Amino acid sequence: MGVSEKYGFGFSLADADSPAVRFYVDDHWQRYGYPPDVKPASEYWIGVCRDDHVWAVFGAKSLSGSVVEIPDFFIHRSRWGVLAGYAALEQIKSLADQTGVSVVTVTPMWNTRQQKAQEKAFGVEATDKVYWYRPENK
Repeated sequence: MGVSEKYGFGFSLADADSPAVRFYVDDHWQRYGYPPDVKPASEYWIGVCRDDHVWAVFGAKSLSGSVVEIPDFFIHRSRWGVLAGYAALEQIKSLADQTGVSVVTVTPMWNTRQQKAQEKAFGVEATDKVYWYRPENK
């Protein structure tokens, strides 16, 4: 039994401008200092719900007919948010297995907890590094 079934999470398509998606995107942008005019890269959004509350959202974008990127993945900063994140990873893997479409994700190197969760959910280790150059403000 997976996290979704064990804790009763459900999934629903969401619009990029829905209140739940906007809440998580705005919170993330503010927390990490992104300019407010930056737009998420995702074309499609899914909310992870339990008891009429959205505990996480993730977005997907097609890179080709056989590859989907998950560029946006935001969870509530709580125990339920973490569990919703695991449920989201289970759902992403399940959809990939059902459709045969490969999934690509990018996670910052400092986010080792997310990296371990992805490695566990997908059964693979990270294969490439993504470099982020941030010049110092002088």
